[in-house]
Amino acid sequence: MPDPVHERMDALATANLRILRRLDAIERRLKRLEAAGAIPAEPEPPDSLPLQPELPLQAAQPLVEPPPPAAAPAPSPSSSIDAAETAVGLNWLNRIGALTLVIGAAFFFKYAVDNAWIGPFGRILLGLLAGASVFGYGFHLCRKGHSVFAQGVSAAGLGLLYLSGWASYSLYHLAPAPLAFTAMAGVTLLGGAFAVRFGAIAVAALGMAGGYFTPVLLSSGEYRPWFFSSYLFILNAGWLYVARKRGWWKLDPYAAGFTLLLGFDFLEGLRIEHQGLVGSFCLATQYPLFAASPLAWLIYIAQAIAGIGGALAWEDNVWPAGAVLLAVLASGLAIAARRALRPLPLIAWLAFTAGIFLLHENYSQPVPTGSILVVATAGFLIAFDSTAVRLFRNAEKPGRFELLMLALPGLCYFLEGYHLLSAGYPAWRGLFSAGLALTYLVAGWLLRQNRPEDSRDNRPVLFCVGSALVLFTVAIAIQFSGFRITMLWALEAAALAWLSSRYETAHLRLPVALLSAFVLFRLLAIDGPAHSDPHALSMLANIRFLTCLVSACSLGCAAWLLRSHVSALAPYLCGHASLLAGLA
Repeated sequence: MPDPVHERMDALATANLRILRRLDAIERRLKRLEAAGAIPAEPEPPDSLPLQPELPLQAAQPLVEPPPPAAAPAPSPSSSIDAAETAVGLNWLNRIGALTLVIGAAFFFKYAVDNAWIGPFGRILLGLLAGASVFGYGFHLCRKGHSVFAQGVSAAGLGLLYLSGWASYSLYHLAPAPLAFTAMAGVTLLGGAFAVRFGAIAVAALGMAGGYFTPVLLSSGEYRPWFFSSYLFILNAGWLYVARKRGWWKLDPYAAGFTLLLGFDFLEGLRIEHQGLVGSFCLATQYPLFAASPLAWLIYIAQAIAGIGGALAWEDNVWPAGAVLLAVLASGLAIAARRALRPLPLIAWLAFTAGIFLLHENYSQPVPTGSILVVATAGFLIAFDSTAVRLFRNAEKPGRFELLMLALPGLCYFLEGYHLLSAGYPAWRGLFSAGLALTYLVAGWLLRQNRPEDSRDNRPVLFCVGSALVLFTVAIAIQFSGFRITMLWALEAAALAWLSSRYETAHLRLPVALLSAFVLFRLLAIDGPAHSDPHALSMLANIRFLTCLVSACSLGCAAWLLRSHVSALAPYLCGHASLLAGLA
């Protein structure tokens, strides 16, 4: 029984052949008529048409605007699902297949060794030929336009070449370490050239990984700190330069992770005599590479690690450690100003503070307190002055990070100085606090004098003045004792009230109220119980009555200076209570 499908196909073929014969006959007839001159020949189309044909004015037709283009249809959920399936199928499955091929080749090597099928030289040669063939095939596919599949094939070829180079030295000892290292470094360069040529970021990542693991896989246990640190710098510099030129910003955290993984293990294995120099060389070469990253969070991490690493590299040598810490701090502040990274100065200062703390805690006895304090003072001046200069020059409104950089360095520096001076020079702690307060007062006065006329933002000045007041108050409590603290606090309240009335500064009224409360609290809770027996004191001519009298007079003056404001109520009440406490 004949097949109806075949009959229809035969009928269609016969009809197509009949149409082709009729078209051929019509074309031959037209050519004969054109040759006889019965019909004019069709003119050849011109090479270029005129932009605007010349038409008579009366024949010109009104222009009709073309209809607006139809809006592109929104992608349907099914198209998004198809795109996701395509990405998974072409990218991840492709890479998984390449990794599977490399792992299978590794097991084949092991199986060949166990069964003695071929000799060691033949195995290495077979691996090199297979890797070169697979990589060449991937290169050919990439030139043909099959980029996604070709990247997986080329990555598999590179993996086979890496595996062969490693086996030639570590498994079979056929090649010396320098030759194997050169071969694996050449494979890294080959992968980089392929990635740049075809824009293959996956192959670039594989080449970077191979470059990082090359010295680890070929390690012979020989101690070569300068070679490894130089190799790591050259590898990062070359790869990151190419990656940033191509816009592969994803490779920056990839390189940072490998650098931290290898760098920490390398620094822990350094000998004592090389720890400072080699560690400083690593910081000096790696820190600029990652500080130039387009990723802000990676710059913050690099700044923090460099600040802490400078102190860990030089454990028992203050001046080299201080030089590294100050250089890293100054570099972070410069990068923040150049790239407008507002959180970076704060991170740089916190890293510097942590480095000073580690330098003090890890130092063997005796601790050079004066040297560490000099380094801490230099760091505070650099950080504080850079912030003040930026506020002088910039007329824009300061943000929260600029305001924090006005107050936080002083607080950290005070705690550092207090801790260092407590060990060997406790008598200088009050003077240290007073000097720091004077620095803040001068900075506040300069900020007020250089403030733009149209600016109403007083926060930088208030931050400086507030820090100075706190430091002065703490200095009094540190340097003096007993009734003298109470009297000096009362005098400070009167001085602040005079400044508030003289310069019409309403923000100083709250410190006056707080100091008045502190004075009354000390009189009743601390100074009073110190001389609770009235028979042990002479009438009026005693230190307790003198303290109450000075406090009452000072707070009364503060209340009189602030008499036009409700804030005068606090010193007025506390002053009367102080006088009553003295007469009781």
